[in-house]
Amino acid sequence: MGCKIKLKQLIFILSFVFILKIPDINALELKPDSWKVGVSVFNTDFQDVSAASAAVHIPELILQNLEDCAAHVLSDNDKEVILENYIKEQKTALYKNLAGLNNQLDSIRFKPMQDTEPVEELKEKIKQLRSDLVTIEKIKPGDIDFPKNIPVSFEGADGESDLLDINIFSPEAYLDTSGLDMLITGNISRIGSYYGVAVSAYLHGKKIKLWEGASEEKDFRNIALEASDKARSLILNRPWCGITVQSDPPDASIVLNGKPAGTGFFSDNSLPPGDYTIEILSYGYSPEIINTNIKNTGRLNLSPVLKKTEIPEIIISSEPSSADVWLGGLWLGKTPLNAPLPQTVMPLTFKIDGYRSRTVPLYPGGEQLSVQLEPLVSDPAEDLADARKKMYTAIAFFSFSLAPTVILLGIANNYAQMNFNSTSPEDYEKSYNAYNLTYGLMWGSVAVNAGLLTWTIVKIFKYLKQAEKLSE
Repeated sequence: MGCKIKLKQLIFILSFVFILKIPDINALELKPDSWKVGVSVFNTDFQDVSAASAAVHIPELILQNLEDCAAHVLSDNDKEVILENYIKEQKTALYKNLAGLNNQLDSIRFKPMQDTEPVEELKEKIKQLRSDLVTIEKIKPGDIDFPKNIPVSFEGADGESDLLDINIFSPEAYLDTSGLDMLITGNISRIGSYYGVAVSAYLHGKKIKLWEGASEEKDFRNIALEASDKARSLILNRPWCGITVQSDPPDASIVLNGKPAGTGFFSDNSLPPGDYTIEILSYGYSPEIINTNIKNTGRLNLSPVLKKTEIPEIIISSEPSSADVWLGGLWLGKTPLNAPLPQTVMPLTFKIDGYRSRTVPLYPGGEQLSVQLEPLVSDPAEDLADARKKMYTAIAFFSFSLAPTVILLGIANNYAQMNFNSTSPEDYEKSYNAYNLTYGLMWGSVAVNAGLLTWTIVKIFKYLKQAEKLSE
């Protein structure tokens, strides 16, 4: 019976070792799954049909405007909140384990018939958990590795990107209990044909006004846009700008800074501010190229209408894009681009770093030319020759390094013999010191031999691997 009790107690104690382990603070990294945002139905008098409709319509527009927000840059306040939640979770687990250990300790103390051997071990575990509590409370944001940014997710009532309903809660209470990082909500009331609208964003410890004023129903879309622009700055927590392109013809290729962005339509409102080159290309039309600089929170809306060309043209593209296209010694531009169709066959050369250059014929007929470039890979035969050369060099260095070792070993043996044959204290001391010096140098030379031997083995291994690749 005593053995069974002891076994159960030991299993109980050991279980706490695996239930909770405080990580090394110096190696602690906290990375939340996402930065959670919620948009709720606005508070209003729901008996007023028009106000009730607006209380849903405006937040829906805000949510639609914000759904392209992909990542949130963590601020110092975010890091403090994340760390605070982590400490709270760890302390809760620690206190739970302490309660279990203390109950076990009390059970042993007040039941004399039970085995008391685990008492000291229980006390040690309790002491360790209390020490962990002190350690956890001392953690500061500067001790933690945080990611630069985390994904943004929009939380809905059913775990989807729809509107929340928080009527029975205050925004602050809902934010604290829901696990959200940011809540967008508002109030709306109607007086005649006008609406009083207030839109706010709630973060932990902050309330930020996004829009407030009186408006008519026709202004709802603009209200949602202005409110969502301010909310976007909070969600991304970095400067941003937006570009929207709607082309005519609708099948035109849209290229942003040398990279394909879409066909006929492109929109991105989370781009970093700066310089942009927008190209709109379509067969049979003159290309349109727009160079612009967009500042923080700026938006560029384009509806380019391309002009038809009388001169036949061909659309030239490549994979990857942004390859330089050369017609002999004439640089035509970077892909994708429009070029006049030649009257005879002409050679086009495509070049881009990291890929093999490729020359293809451009024929008089055709609407589009697309070229696949191959990644630049080394010649296996050349790699084998290079590996062989490095292997021979390593073998030579290792071979040459053996000579000093052998020489020093011989000199050390000579001094050892001289010491053995010494007839005076002076000769004995000189030969002894000389022996120690040469013997130490000899072992230093042996260390060099070992290092060079390791290097040689690595080079031999690489040579054999390269030879194996070539044989395949």
